[in-house]
Amino acid sequence: MPTSITRLFNWSILLLKSGVAWFGLIVAITACLSILANDGYFLIHGALTINSILLILGVLLAILPGISSQKSFAGALILLPLSAGMSQQIDALLGISILVLPNAGLDVVAGFFLGYFIKLLSKRQFSLQDFRLPWPINLLLLTISLSTALAIIRNIRQSATETSIFGLLFNLMHFRPIGWHDDYMPIADWIAYGTAGALIVTLLTVLKEVENPNRLIFGSFAAGLLFAFLIGLLQSITGLGLSPSMHEFRRDSLGFAAIGFQPDIHAFAGHMLLGAVGLWAYFQTCRGRFERAVLLAVVGFSWIGLLISKSRASLLIAICASLTVLLIYIWYAHRRWFYYACGAIAVMFSGLIATLIFNSDTFATYPIFSWLVEPIQLIKNKEFTSLSVLGGASGSRFEIWSAAFNMIKAFPFMGVGQGNFYHLSADISFSKSHFMALNGGENAHNYFLQTFAELGLVGIIACILVFAVPFANIQNRKLLLPAGLGIFALFLGNVYSHSFLVRENLLLCAVLIGLMYHHTFIKESIKSYSFAFIEKLKAWKNLSIVLLLVLGLASAHEVYSSFYTKIFEIGVDCFKSRPLTDDGWTSGVYEIKPPASSEAIELKAWRPKTMFSTDNYSIRIDILERNGLSEDTFTRVLKPDERYTLQDLSTLSENSAFKKVLVMRLSNCFTPRNLGLNTDGRILGIQIQ
Repeated sequence: MPTSITRLFNWSILLLKSGVAWFGLIVAITACLSILANDGYFLIHGALTINSILLILGVLLAILPGISSQKSFAGALILLPLSAGMSQQIDALLGISILVLPNAGLDVVAGFFLGYFIKLLSKRQFSLQDFRLPWPINLLLLTISLSTALAIIRNIRQSATETSIFGLLFNLMHFRPIGWHDDYMPIADWIAYGTAGALIVTLLTVLKEVENPNRLIFGSFAAGLLFAFLIGLLQSITGLGLSPSMHEFRRDSLGFAAIGFQPDIHAFAGHMLLGAVGLWAYFQTCRGRFERAVLLAVVGFSWIGLLISKSRASLLIAICASLTVLLIYIWYAHRRWFYYACGAIAVMFSGLIATLIFNSDTFATYPIFSWLVEPIQLIKNKEFTSLSVLGGASGSRFEIWSAAFNMIKAFPFMGVGQGNFYHLSADISFSKSHFMALNGGENAHNYFLQTFAELGLVGIIACILVFAVPFANIQNRKLLLPAGLGIFALFLGNVYSHSFLVRENLLLCAVLIGLMYHHTFIKESIKSYSFAFIEKLKAWKNLSIVLLLVLGLASAHEVYSSFYTKIFEIGVDCFKSRPLTDDGWTSGVYEIKPPASSEAIELKAWRPKTMFSTDNYSIRIDILERNGLSEDTFTRVLKPDERYTLQDLSTLSENSAFKKVLVMRLSNCFTPRNLGLNTDGRILGIQIQ
């Protein structure tokens, strides 16, 4: 290899080491301060939210004297998965109604992270070196940050609006609540991932003083699962804590469909999967009888939780995953029984499926089984004449997944941008999904497909590195099995749904990722945070350099060319004719069809002036015949705050006005949220008075 290429490779490694070393910590601090600012805004305006209470509780857990860091961190971990639906359950059980904002678990983590910082500073035990994240996590956060910035730039381009630094800061401080279609929506995802980084860096610091980190983490998880199951069981029996719409959803002799402390059945099932599947590897490492008995009880309760959640897909996935884990265990521990076990499972599974299919009519008469065989009944009654029947039985998931593949095919390297799947899926010309277009957008119901569509191949590689590096750098990989199986269990809840969009479940995954890195680098200082994985790549220098160069050039070309594609062209969301809003705003195009009796029309239009929005804009008026041919056209350039009055259109043509259509087209649109005026994220044109 030429010396210059070798130097280029070494310099690239050095740049990677130094360039992203502190990036994750900066993102984590910014995300937590943003959450603090959001809670502070509501408190200042007299609105007490469950989010503010949880943030304060997180701070108190971290700083209260007399409580060790391990115990306070365990308390935060128990509280984390329960915070998602805590407000609804407090209201149902205690009759206390408290305002809640989305993803309250972020506040628990942000509060603990900031409180832990304060505690270390007060004890003068603070060393910034201790808060460095492992380089793969830094790299992933950098990738997500670039994708978030790209998504926001594309959104602003689509809406043909202005923004500013103040608008960016405003959205950081007001990311709650933010609409799914708002230009700054990706920033909410960025804050969630930044908070996950804060949780990991806190965990790595706390676990330095813990003798048995697995017991701390999985013991906290078990306690959280137990609380969630008990609430779910109460909901299943009584319906208490469920919304009115849930009272008739899949109700049978087992009771109501339970959600525990989660917002829906799939997220609750995703949490229960952690207990049903994810605790077995840790169970194998336990030595105490009491602890093993408690864990077995939690595993059993989690299976019951899966059943009462009424999530068919999660239950089936849990059974398949458990059997797979069992076969892997038999292969390594009792290999001579492996093929017998495979045969027994195949016969049992085949018999069960055949019984359900051929006796579905009988099972449907029993309320306890009706919700299980409902998809089979739907397919049989329609005689499976087309794939659309199967798609309907699956909640249109095949159509949604097809839309995700269309997005991946369109932008394979850098994706459509973090947090942009929902927004872009509403465009039928891009997603080619009638279901998603009719619903105004949807998520992918598969977190991995959605991540691929949003981050592209570059993001997927960064994600894979996060999980691959610990396994590549550790000699005794058995140490990683408890955390690895826990992550696998959480992943199962995102195959047929997207429980990670309930960010508390994503944060549970972040805890297990942090646990893997703790085991991997337990004998190393955080300063050195091994680059052994990259060092191993030096044996493949030529191929690595070529692949990285090709990937970089392809990604750069895709980003550049994306701005010239139809989906991201300027004003694609602005220049759509829509009816006036309730407060009189147009979109970028506004059509008026005067009544037959009218001879003149008077319009007074304006757009507010702000210190961040001073650019002039133009109004182009087209008088069209009914067949769409233009008869008269004129343009007026206006300044913000300048009123424009249009009247007496009958002077523009000899024919009466009722034969005409007045079309007003603006040069750009206006979004108050983008400029930091208020939280209104609508794409507006001018206000008609």
